Amino acid sequence: MSEFQPGRQDSPRIPKQPAPRPSRRSALLLWAIAGAGLVIVNLLSLPLSRAMAGMSYQLQSLIYNLAYYLPFAALPALLLARSRPGLWQAYRPYPISIFSVLSVVALALLGVFFFIDFGALWSILLEALGLHPGSGEIALPASTSGLMLSVLCIAVLPAVCEEFVFRGAILSGLEGSGAKRAVLASAIMFALLHGSLAGLPMQFVIGVILGWLVVYCDSIYAGLIYHTTHNAATILLQFALDRQAAANPQPQAEYARMIDAVGGRSGMLRLVVETAAIGLMMLISMRMFRLNARLRGVEIAPARRGARLRASEWALLLLGLAFAGALYGVDLYLAISGGGA
Repeated sequence: MSEFQPGRQDSPRIPKQPAPRPSRRSALLLWAIAGAGLVIVNLLSLPLSRAMAGMSYQLQSLIYNLAYYLPFAALPALLLARSRPGLWQAYRPYPISIFSVLSVVALALLGVFFFIDFGALWSILLEALGLHPGSGEIALPASTSGLMLSVLCIAVLPAVCEEFVFRGAILSGLEGSGAKRAVLASAIMFALLHGSLAGLPMQFVIGVILGWLVVYCDSIYAGLIYHTTHNAATILLQFALDRQAAANPQPQAEYARMIDAVGGRSGMLRLVVETAAIGLMMLISMRMFRLNARLRGVEIAPARRGARLRASEWALLLLGLAFAGALYGVDLYLAISGGGA
């Protein structure tokens, strides 16, 4: 069986020889570096917050994100792409059509409402287990200029850097065992490094969607567009709701549990129906992307029996899991003690 070559069968960009891709060890190394960066930045958060006392929340967020994403995500992914001739092509830096762009944007906007409902149901489950994770809401400014800074540091910067790491280097590095395994594995790694119990299943599903979009569209830009649109739309929606609440101040009921906030069991049933309906529409949309990929002749790496992990790969995998475990340990402690509420 010949080596998988990304791209369309009739596309002039397909080389005669199999296109190089990052090794599995390189993919695991990037994951371990990203995990180490999260732990380091979290350990430095206290002295950094003292040094940035007096700055706005949005400016502090920008500095934190730059301190993490540039040295621990963007730079390693860029250095890997430059390490071998032609390796950059494995990241799928190919343009996509306007129709695909609009379709990805529409899917991302639909996904915002799906994950809001999904997140509420997940919070109800966690509370039933005695856990009280944080709400995950972002402190947004009242000014438009501050909002734009929030979109830049919370939506655009993370989306760009995470996509080139997870759907660029890591996905392609794991694709030797098949696209399905690579998408699932990269989605798990993506979710684990967020270190959030409240967002774990949503981040995994988002990772799966992003992975398949990049594969079906044969372009990293599909993931960039979806990720940026999702993050930005979430921020703008919260900003609009905050402004509406400020313009029409009314007594807000305080709910100790999420199930009470959604209207009890009847409200939870409504959420289940809404989530299922929107999820079905998203699934149909993904099927359409898959069909379009087949019509365009986009080759998808078939499932293969992958070689066993070597000792160095096991070491990197365990190291990444240790960093993720440290993040979840803190989050779990806060959820149990109620400090994340």
